[in-house]
Amino acid sequence: MSAYLVVHLEVTNWDGFRAYQQGIRSTIKPFGGWVLAASPATMLEGDAFPNQNVIIRFPTQAHVQRWWDSQAYKEIIPLRLENSAGPAQACLLPGLDGDVEIPALERYQKKFASVLGKRIAYVEQGEGDPIVFLHGNPTWSYLWRNVMPHLEGQGRLIAPDLIGMGDSEKLKDSGPDSYRFVEHRCYLDALLEQFGVEQNAFIEMILPGSILRRLGDAEKNAYGRPYLEPGEARRPTLSWPRELPIGGEPEDVVQIAQAYADWLSSSELPKLFINAEPGSLLREERREFCRSWPNQTEVTVPGSHFIQEDSPDEIGQAIAEWLSGLSQGMGNVSGFLSADKGAFCSIGICLLYFSGIRNLRL
Repeated sequence: MSAYLVVHLEVTNWDGFRAYQQGIRSTIKPFGGWVLAASPATMLEGDAFPNQNVIIRFPTQAHVQRWWDSQAYKEIIPLRLENSAGPAQACLLPGLDGDVEIPALERYQKKFASVLGKRIAYVEQGEGDPIVFLHGNPTWSYLWRNVMPHLEGQGRLIAPDLIGMGDSEKLKDSGPDSYRFVEHRCYLDALLEQFGVEQNAFIEMILPGSILRRLGDAEKNAYGRPYLEPGEARRPTLSWPRELPIGGEPEDVVQIAQAYADWLSSSELPKLFINAEPGSLLREERREFCRSWPNQTEVTVPGSHFIQEDSPDEIGQAIAEWLSGLSQGMGNVSGFLSADKGAFCSIGICLLYFSGIRNLRL
């Protein structure tokens, strides 16, 4: 159940108080907090100083408490004491039961790059070590809109739209052999090379699935927007699932998936496994296989398949804390992150689920 923190302050020095406001916004993000409303400075009859009222939303009351207990929050308290009169007046209100409200707003402005003669769309935020957010089918970078804010300030956030998906340009004269895994990889590799990305923390979520909550009309429209035109414009959403290695085909994808699985099973590269409960495709022995990877941290969040839509705040907070631990212990944030199905091993997990996909039409 969500929680709402309502705060009332009397401001004595606005220049200094703005630094406290900025501190609030930056420290609540790792704990899933959002400033829903902030009133303009007002003075009523009898007031000695202007009043400021703020409403902050958190995923749960436990998130509020963890924020209050954090060192980051304690470090900005002196700014409040120096620039406001008296103690802050605050009350914590529980949210109403029901469907979780997940913001549908597209938070980031799109940028575009010319890649192998095609216009590729992407979102880029911040600077430092690159953190690449990859979507799957039939989604686009919009999937990560509520997760990325939790990582702001921790690196260079990059969320591309794969070729033919989202706002990226479609392939001309496309057909059944278009938008294969290897073709997506070709354009993605070229884009990342253009960005100078060498060490990355990849966050990958692939293949269509389900969401526990009910998507709103704005979200449905956003996901459907790149594929409104029937026919070849929808080719990427069909070619992707056909790339699943069913019966040992396609042979090149089988080899790639097996190589990834072998590497992850032995690599000491730091990993974050975001497990979903109840989950969908990653269960029993498949889940245990992913859990067997060395040097891995595991967290569990509510979700089915596209868990970014069910638990964006929990995922964002988990990634932020994990990256913070890496940067403190190793001096960089290079690593590998997986969500729901175990990332690279996910291709081989969906065989039965998509056993009839080769007979679908656009």
